Amino acid sequence: MSRVLFILAAALLLVLGFAAANPPNVPEFDGIAEVAAGHTALESDDLGMALLYYKRALTVIPRDSAAQLGAAVVRALRADILPEESGFAASVSRLTADVMSLNELRLLAMLPWLGLFGWGWLWVNNRKDARLRRLILTLYVLVVAVLGLLVVRQTYEAAYPAAVITAFETAAYAAPSEDAPVLFKLYSAAEGRILDRREGWARFALPDGREGWVKNEVMSDE
Repeated sequence: MSRVLFILAAALLLVLGFAAANPPNVPEFDGIAEVAAGHTALESDDLGMALLYYKRALTVIPRDSAAQLGAAVVRALRADILPEESGFAASVSRLTADVMSLNELRLLAMLPWLGLFGWGWLWVNNRKDARLRRLILTLYVLVVAVLGLLVVRQTYEAAYPAAVITAFETAAYAAPSEDAPVLFKLYSAAEGRILDRREGWARFALPDGREGWVKNEVMSDE
């Protein structure tokens, strides 16, 4: 029984490790340049572009105080009052997004992941050492938890890219056509996620659950 559990635990570790080591394509930004662009856009009262630049900066330098403050200022000034995203994947993604970039989280997970295989060899050769077994089990649980966070976060962010409305005002339609009924209005710096794309259109979802089709040119994904 213990041999079966050991094999299953090793298989889980391998699957999570390979999933984490092969992330979807995520654009990289120059954090300092994005913060400067955000300041310029904010001074011009272009809230949508300002928030877009600040959010891009925060993907690579999430603890930068200037980017954090700039994003907070834009969110306080925008017309829409939006709640935080709900749902399991969104909550898991948000656990680390404010303090750690994806690359930092990946490094945090992959180094002990590699080390665990050496510890596993020690486990096999020192089965009677209870203290060593407890130490390896603790390390295993921690690594699996961090790898799980990483896989959920990078999969969620790749499947549903974050986007910002950059137009001053736009309409969200019931279908990807200007002849479709208008569901609601969106204003500069509204944040959401892209659920689907069709020729020149994107299905834009707000954190409060509202969804509608908007033209690609009125918003930008990060």
